[in-house]
This record gives sequence, C-alpha cells and structure tokens, in this order.
Amino acid sequence: MLAALRRLADFSGARVVEIGCGDGRLTLGVAEQAASVFASDPDEEAVARARGALGELLVAAGAVATVRTLRLPTLHDVEAAGLGDEVEDIYRRLGGRQAGPRFQLGGWDMEIDGIAVELDEDRHFNRYRRQTLDSPLHERLTFPLALYTRVCERHEAECLRAGSWGKRWSQPRAAVEFGEAGEEGRLDGAGSPRWKQRAFYDFVKDK
Repeated sequence: MLAALRRLADFSGARVVEIGCGDGRLTLGVAEQAASVFASDPDEEAVARARGALGELLVAAGAVATVRTLRLPTLHDVEAAGLGDEVEDIYRRLGGRQAGPRFQLGGWDMEIDGIAVELDEDRHFNRYRRQTLDSPLHERLTFPLALYTRVCERHEAECLRAGSWGKRWSQPRAAVEFGEAGEEGRLDGAGSPRWKQRAFYDFVKDK
C-alpha cells in the first residue's frame, strides 16, 4: 500500500494530513519523506499503537527517548512569562466562568531528545480549538499554524462522531469551569464543556 501511495504522490517535503491513520503503519512510511504529518483516527486504541510505533521509529532514526522529566506548565509559569492576560482572554472566549483560569494538565505523550511531543486524536480538532489559534501567542510557534487551522475547520464532523456523548461531551470539572453542557452533539448554544476544556488545555500546552 505504501509503495502504491508513493507512486501516486511525491511526499518529499510535503505537509500531509491523514484521516483514519489506524495504527500508523502508513503514517510512519509517509513521515520518512514528508516535512510534517497530521494523523488522526477515532479509534483511541489504534492511536495508542501509532504513538508507540512513532517512538520506535524516532529512536531507530537516532533520536533518544528520554525519561519524562519536562515539567508541564503551571499557572505560575504562565504569569511569570508575562502570558497571563492572553491566557485569561482565551479562557473567557471559551466561556470560562471562574475568577481566573485553572488547569490540571495531563502528561506529554512522549519526550524525544528532551522535546515534548503531543499526538492529538480526532477530538482535538473543532471550533473551540480553532478559536484558540487566533491568539497572537501562536506567532511564536514553529508548527504550521495555517494547516492546523484548516484541520480544525474541516474535520469537526469527525470530532463529533468521536466524542459527542457522555464523559467525552461533559464532565463535572469541565462544567464547573465552562458551564453546563448543551444537547449532546450540538455545538450551537452551550455546546460541550469538555471540548472547551480540552481546547484550553491544548492552548496552554502550546505555550
């Protein structure tokens, strides 16, 4: 299959989006040539296998998988870096209801050569995440912002199929931060507090 794809297209230096990456077997082959690859899949177990395979590929290429020692950003870090106002602005735009933003971030997916790596599945690409990308703070980042923006705009339907019910739509902590949920699967009106929380956490990790 990979050989057939390579006959159809030259991936050298290309920016590639793969929807339905499964366990990443094609993703990794394309990544050997592409400048960047965004890959997503609604099957979380498949994404987990892809993460493991990616780590193995990077190590085989000479990268060093490091012990997870990189600290996650805290509210103190945000304020010390002079980013407090902009982070609070995004929090409010997403509907944050508390006196100020609070967050409890999960760990990085992996660390390679001392660099934190995040691998996002379908539920990260939606209008809320798109909203965070308008922050001027993203001008400091090196990832392809325009491509990431298009993925958020074009693949919200996949996000809905992957997470428009139950705890994927709302959780008690998310509801405290961003308000009660609207009807499951409908993003107009109150929408999904869990999606808003995830978008905000992704934004903070970007920094």
